[in-house]
This record gives sequence, structure tokens and C-alpha cells, in this order.
Amino acid sequence: MSVDLIKIVAENLTYLKEKNNVTNVEIADKLGVSKSAVSEWINQKKMPRRGAILELANFFKVTTNEILTPLGEQNQRDLNRFIDIAKTYKGNELTPRDKKFIKKLLDGIFE
Repeated sequence: MSVDLIKIVAENLTYLKEKNNVTNVEIADKLGVSKSAVSEWINQKKMPRRGAILELANFFKVTTNEILTPLGEQNQRDLNRFIDIAKTYKGNELTPRDKKFIKKLLDGIFE
């Protein structure tokens, strides 16, 4: 198991815990695992098993990719999707050229 993937999962779980204001105990109770198992995931000691990743995704109402993908990559994908579906800004139509410019500008901000 990749140390990087364990770190990514731990960072994402920490983010999701804070965002949803839940504790390790609440996660453990919902998933039917020990509090120490959740602690080990959060502290980068162990990787949750596939089944636990699916259950974590359901618990937090996210996809498994949102647990397994670095937050920075998720944010970029979300921004790209948002820009792609945007039609107007303050009543002005966004052209493909405008969208490309916005993406380049945001890439510079988030690097």
C-alpha cells in the first residue's frame, strides 16, 4: 500500500470530519468498526479496507474518488466542471475563450 495513498485518505477523512462536524466515535459507530480503527486511518497508520471506503463515502455523502483523490485535484476538477457549465456572468455570455482564460487564471491561483 502506498504511503501517499494512506496520507491522502487521512487528509480527506480529516477534512470531511471537520466539514461535517463528526467525531471518530460517530464514524466508528456508523461503520461498525472500532474507534481505534478510525483513529489509525486519520493518523496515517492504516488504510481502510475497500468496504470501509465505500461505507465512509456513503456516510459523508461523497464518492469514493473524493476519499481517494488529493483535495487539490478534487478542487480543480470541481472548478473545471463549474466553469464548463457556466453560461453567463453578470448577464454576459461566457465564450469558450472566456472559460479558457478563467481556468488559466484559477490554475495560477491554486498552484
